[in-house]
Amino acid sequence: MKLDKNIKLVLLDRDGCVNVKAPKGQYVSTLQDFRIYPDALDFIVACINFGVHISVVTNQQGISKGAYSEADVKKIHLELMRVSKASTAQLSLYYCPHEKNTCECRKPKSGLLEEAIKGVRVQRHQVLFIGDQISDLQAARGANVNFVGLYRNEDVKFPRGTLTIRSLKEIQFEPQEKEKEN
Repeated sequence: MKLDKNIKLVLLDRDGCVNVKAPKGQYVSTLQDFRIYPDALDFIVACINFGVHISVVTNQQGISKGAYSEADVKKIHLELMRVSKASTAQLSLYYCPHEKNTCECRKPKSGLLEEAIKGVRVQRHQVLFIGDQISDLQAARGANVNFVGLYRNEDVKFPRGTLTIRSLKEIQFEPQEKEKEN
């Protein structure tokens, strides 16, 4: 799959796309728990080199449940920035600290995506959201942005017609074409 040259913002789900998910009922809350997928790191670096902003959009209800703090989430994000050599102008973090059904930002609602789009100031047709859950697809539909499903979890079945990949390595970057002279 080739990344459309008009894409200026990639929204990327964290747990399951960027890093290995914690076992059911547990959380990725410390740097020791944060195991980045090699293809995710390569993809983030490629986006940055291609001039595409990355916004990690992630539900983090463990904050409201007292399992970890917002500072813990930010430490993990800083680690991602460090290993990808990204600046805040290239890689941003948007997270929902709330429990289910208590807010408008928690995916599958689109509030988190809306916030990220406003933060980077792009048009919706310039946005691609990559996620590994049906709730990610629902959030993309609610925000009216392009979506690619990442199959890292065989239990998830995206609806027929959903563009899917098995690795972020499947996304190819092409150099911008120079405009033809008349």
